[in-house]
Amino acid sequence: MGLILVVDDHKDTRNFMGKLLKQWGYRALEAETGEAGLALLAGEEKPDLVIVDGMMPGINGVEFIRLMRADETTATIPAILYTAIADHAFTDNALEKGASEIWIKLVIKPEQIRERVGHYVKK
Repeated sequence: MGLILVVDDHKDTRNFMGKLLKQWGYRALEAETGEAGLALLAGEEKPDLVIVDGMMPGINGVEFIRLMRADETTATIPAILYTAIADHAFTDNALEKGASEIWIKLVIKPEQIRERVGHYVKK
């Protein structure tokens, strides 16, 4: 069963994403901050995919992905930036820092999320 780490400072978003993932047969870990997410990544069990919010206090999503890529133990884990910011400069920077892809909140639909997660993670 695939393990997915969801990092988002908004509880409702974490709960929504966690509920969808569990409904689709995945295991979900949740972190409220970038720092907490990095601590989970440093643990024994590595996720198969990370979904991280773009804008969070402290370590934002782009910096989180940059730090993931700099660590050899997490460098190859797919990381999706899930953000409300549709600004090309922001999203291009995220891709340059190593985001596997960008999802724009309120635009991407649950069925698209399911398909994209399935692209990266086997159940």
